[in-house]
Amino acid sequence: MNKLIKNKKAMDYSAFLVIVVLIVIGYLFFQLHAKLDVFEMSIGEQEAALMDVYKKEDKLLFYVDKSAEYSVYHAFDYLARNGGAKKNQLPVFSENGFVYWYKDNNKLYRDIDLYDSFRHYLNMYLNTYFSKYPKFIPKDNYEFVVRDNKVIGVAVKPVLLNIFPNMISNKNYFSVASMVSKDLDLNMLTGLGVYAVRPSFSVDAEIDLDDFALLFDKMDVLLDCLKSNTVGTCVNSIRSDEFIWRFIEYPDKGVVAFNVVFNNLVNPHTGEKSFVRFVLELP
Repeated sequence: MNKLIKNKKAMDYSAFLVIVVLIVIGYLFFQLHAKLDVFEMSIGEQEAALMDVYKKEDKLLFYVDKSAEYSVYHAFDYLARNGGAKKNQLPVFSENGFVYWYKDNNKLYRDIDLYDSFRHYLNMYLNTYFSKYPKFIPKDNYEFVVRDNKVIGVAVKPVLLNIFPNMISNKNYFSVASMVSKDLDLNMLTGLGVYAVRPSFSVDAEIDLDDFALLFDKMDVLLDCLKSNTVGTCVNSIRSDEFIWRFIEYPDKGVVAFNVVFNNLVNPHTGEKSFVRFVLELP
């Protein structure tokens, strides 16, 4: 009887020992696996990822600078062709789509905010270019300063570049980056982290919105002259080196359509001079 009890105790002890050994082996395996996870990246891979994101930053800044340069000239040309106004801001002559600068005895051109209109069109073109970039660039993201033939754009939100892009699929990148740039919740991106860039720009452009102010002053003189003289006579009286005046009369409508070329404003990308289009009701 005593022998049976001893054998039973020995079996219980052996079972306990086996369980302890299994627990220890499991713990050691877990610890070893956790330590091995630290070395999942090969030596130099982290540094290579950082160098890669710096290259992406250079590409981004170059793209933004060139986009801004093209957008500035496109915006000015579009501004001029729309008579300096935003779309739907001024009434339009149905015969050719030109905006009215003078209608119902009102000098509508004096109500135009040129700088606001220019910023509007500049933002429109920037958004178009940015939508074509492979990485997400926030839209409507700039505060603009226009002065002394220089256009400065200050980015409000950063562009986020993932430092370890293979940790996040291209399919999800745009949606995630969009949310991150909106709420700046950096924990939403995986990998080594993100590199935040505020791609501001400065463009030296041969444009001058003050040329519009000079043209507006000539409009005042022209309208006074038209009260008692022909269109041709009045246009000849205000000719100068700054502008080339072209016009078409619509006698049955009591309207004159103008296409005024800025002699000193040439788009370097198209080689064409900028021109302003508008119509005047004859006073």
